[in-house]
Amino acid sequence: MWRRRGTALAAAALALALLSPACTRHAGRGGPVPGEVRVEIANVGLDNDSGAHYVQLEDPAGRRTLQILIGDEEARVIMLEMHGVKPDRPLTHDLLREVLEQTGNRVRRVVISGVRNHVYYAEVFLHRPQVGLDCRPSDAIALAMAMDAPIYVADDLFHTPAAPAPHEARTGSGLPPTLTVDEIVVQNLNPALAHYFGAAPSNGVLVAEVSGLAARAGLTSGDIVTEVDRREMHTISDFALAMADCGRRDIRLSVMRRRQPRIVTLERERSSRVGDRDDSRHAAAR
Repeated sequence: MWRRRGTALAAAALALALLSPACTRHAGRGGPVPGEVRVEIANVGLDNDSGAHYVQLEDPAGRRTLQILIGDEEARVIMLEMHGVKPDRPLTHDLLREVLEQTGNRVRRVVISGVRNHVYYAEVFLHRPQVGLDCRPSDAIALAMAMDAPIYVADDLFHTPAAPAPHEARTGSGLPPTLTVDEIVVQNLNPALAHYFGAAPSNGVLVAEVSGLAARAGLTSGDIVTEVDRREMHTISDFALAMADCGRRDIRLSVMRRRQPRIVTLERERSSRVGDRDDSRHAAAR
């Protein structure tokens, strides 16, 4: 409870800072300056030795990376933004985005600006007024993702070992692979996503996007498909094979939503019959 209250108070304090120039720490710079390198979020991973999460930033041009250790909750927030999963209730960075948008402001950029005593520091630069606010890197990154703002890193930080490097191997783009079947985009459950959704890793596949028949049947983004016609799902390959084996008949999906089991039925046969009738009507009209 106290943690939630502290988060809400922090959000309110930052919101006041966003609205009042008198509350800001320093005058902002208009745009990126020499020595700042634009980066992309390559991965959110888990250090197998320490059990701590990290966010990995990557300089695509220079092929350099920077890993910053972050808290569990902050890792989940960034993971949700990476995968386009929206929680039922707004999180802190959603509140800040709403404050900015409703007041006609926006984030110009965020910068991972320095490191002291093995702790990274970041700044959020606003468009109006042009001010910079000190904040944690994880908060800055989440807000930048929510507002589609660029992320920069001070060039010398790529050479500063501020924290023990996580031992988890890089995984390319850092995002679990996705697969689209019948307008359902699914991806494997990595440990961080599984922990957030209250599932065991590899015990189902995550629905990242959905449209068409599946959406009309009630399947939503954030659902975890655990079974397709009573066949257990562990990988996206399992999902693709099971869906293909069903042909055009109805499909029964067992899903977990907000840690509660549900059944979603894709009525393919009915949809096919409706489609045939529509085709007949068009043919008759012609």
